[in-house]
Amino acid sequence: MHGLNFGWHLWRSGSQSLAIVARPDALHYNTSENAALAGMTTKLATVMGGIQWRWRFQRHLSLNAMALTDMLRRNDGSILSIGLNSPWRAGRWFIVPSVAVEWQSSNYVNYYFGVTPAEAQPGRPVYTGKSTFNAKAGVSFGQHFGRHFTAMAGAYMTRFGSGVTASPIVGHTSTFSFLVGLYYHF
Repeated sequence: MHGLNFGWHLWRSGSQSLAIVARPDALHYNTSENAALAGMTTKLATVMGGIQWRWRFQRHLSLNAMALTDMLRRNDGSILSIGLNSPWRAGRWFIVPSVAVEWQSSNYVNYYFGVTPAEAQPGRPVYTGKSTFNAKAGVSFGQHFGRHFTAMAGAYMTRFGSGVTASPIVGHTSTFSFLVGLYYHF
């Protein structure tokens, strides 16, 4: 487990690894909870799964690449990402700033941000989602407790690409998220 990714290493060699991964994709909305989305179809969260490659090419610099697809066939979409992170440790404490670029397929964008003719209303025109690139940045930090437990927190920002921001149901160009957790290392 790394962040919200669960997986199994297929191969590890020195500074590189290849793993099968799965992660929850919590993006969803229930139209009954938001008047602005009245008339839209409820969109469900899913689990994205695929493959991840990591390469730690400097002491404090790693390259990560992932290819994911919708395992529950809710959006039938795909996500490709590539990013850099810079892990720093001081005893049991760590901090990891990171940046990434993420491509989301047109199926993914259309499922969450598209507007069908049946959903269109005045001020909410028909919109067919297009594939897009999002920019991401964040920082996580925490402390290891013994060999098996780690407490962590993180703050992350995503700047949406034009395939998302062009949607009439999107009112912001970016989003912020926060994570607090405790996890167990096997």
